[in-house]
Amino acid sequence: QLWDELQVGQLHGLYWLGCDRTQDVLSLCRQTIQAQQTVARVTLIDVGGEAASILEEGYQQGPESLAIYRLAPTPSALMAFPNELSRLLNQRPHLLLLLLPAAALVHQPANWLAEWLQRISDVLQRHNATLFIFNHGMGTDSLRNQLIPLNRQLYGLVSLRWQLDCWRYDVAFWSNTSGVSAQQNIELIATPQGW
Repeated sequence: QLWDELQVGQLHGLYWLGCDRTQDVLSLCRQTIQAQQTVARVTLIDVGGEAASILEEGYQQGPESLAIYRLAPTPSALMAFPNELSRLLNQRPHLLLLLLPAAALVHQPANWLAEWLQRISDVLQRHNATLFIFNHGMGTDSLRNQLIPLNRQLYGLVSLRWQLDCWRYDVAFWSNTSGVSAQQNIELIATPQGW
């Protein structure tokens, strides 16, 4: 079980959660959806075509409705993403979940990634929204190394790894209204309700 401080984000936050395995990112995203209140405004943005896997099991708790959008895994579509967010959002608090394969970003230069994240962060600030980027697949470690210096744009950077028959939740840093947690490596245990 994760401590509350590592389970809660904050309004306007931009959080990055990297997973080596696709099945783990889908489970983590599903658990995030189920943890929301019924009145929460939640939108799932799918870049890799994985959203159907999250929804096929359904969920018994969480928001009354879940908006789902698809985004092409191309650099031009990703660079246009902040502008699309501005059109999607209004002033009510909103939680956005972006399923993003590492392959869509791994060949982008570091300055491209920094600019992209800054533009997204600006949109989140203007529209009272929080975004969790669920990054998965080959290249997540490479991206993590590029993201560590971008701690001014990100509110959290976490990796979920399957190692030696257990899941490791590796927290580089995580900010919320209680403060900042950093440099933690926690073993997670699967239960019927999730990790």
